[in-house]
Amino acid sequence: MRLATLCSVFAITICRLWGADNRDWVQRQNVPVWVVQLFSAKKLDAQYEFAFSVNPFYLRGDFNGDGKSDIAVLVRNKQSGKIGIAICHAVRNEIFFVGAGTAVGNGGDDFSWMDVWQVYPRPAVSGGTNSETKLVGEALLVEKSESGGGLICWGGKNYRWQQHGD
Repeated sequence: MRLATLCSVFAITICRLWGADNRDWVQRQNVPVWVVQLFSAKKLDAQYEFAFSVNPFYLRGDFNGDGKSDIAVLVRNKQSGKIGIAICHAVRNEIFFVGAGTAVGNGGDDFSWMDVWQVYPRPAVSGGTNSETKLVGEALLVEKSESGGGLICWGGKNYRWQQHGD
């Protein structure tokens, strides 16, 4: 009887562990192929892994205003465990990091606080600081629900933070 119970517990544990690993593998298959290839070509997959802590775990938009679709994907820095966003410019094969160890404004260098994000449209926007910013492309609105957040906007050479809300 004890052996049967031990075998059952072992089997359930293995199935649960395999299920979690399988889920990450399946989610990774949903990351656009060109983004996975770009990470690999730049050898960034040694330092970063895709993170699936927020749904959706990637967004598509024209973040640099060049008329082409770019991808923003959640990542985790493997060494520090810090969460952030990798913004991949399609045409130029560039990747920019905010969070995951790279600080950006009030967002800091770890976006583990973020539980909501979406693509913010291009027209002029009024932020929580009562200043108006003309966006070059679409922006990323990142937030802690029922709290505050910011816009991550392309500044021509890198991404910058504009406070939005509290």
